[in-house]
Amino acid sequence: ALKESSQGLDQKLACRPRALSAPYAAMARLASARARNLLKLVVERIKEATHADAAAIRILDQETKCFSYPAHVGFSPEFIAATRIFQDGSAIALAFATGEPVIVADIADDCRMKFRRQLEAGFKSCAFLPLRISGEFRGVIHLASREKGCFSQAKTEHLMAIARQMGIALENRELFEQSQQRAREEAALSAVAMEVSQSLNLET
Repeated sequence: ALKESSQGLDQKLACRPRALSAPYAAMARLASARARNLLKLVVERIKEATHADAAAIRILDQETKCFSYPAHVGFSPEFIAATRIFQDGSAIALAFATGEPVIVADIADDCRMKFRRQLEAGFKSCAFLPLRISGEFRGVIHLASREKGCFSQAKTEHLMAIARQMGIALENRELFEQSQQRAREEAALSAVAMEVSQSLNLET
């Protein structure tokens, strides 16, 4: 009887994490969706504030050397797909190497612009603003305009102030997601511990 009771308890404990995983996964997806929507709203505001035609947050994965786009507006899906790979010698690579913004008033006439995807997409000026997150350069804010001269060195400080604020926002988002993950793990452990306690009480 004691063996059967032990087996029953083991089965309950094995099932409990699976039962708990669904609601916690749903909450995680909801929090993630809210974060994405908020980031998209912020990017739209940046686009408006800088008079750009397109704006994006591009985060670099140092292992795969590929960019993710947590939020973007104004760039076509084809452009996003074609610009995911980090390319040495590109203007973005220069921004990463120096930690300084790369501001291009005329894409067609700037020697730093070795790749022509933006021109092919109809953009004539652009800016890459380094994003520092938790003390490290992790990505860029990419702005693009269909007009020449939309971005200039005279606007550097204004543009970098925007990048600094975005870096802080992304850092806070990471900290929030980490705290949410810890809270979910602690809640799951507490629920399992409570189930164990209740099962032991029932068996005694």
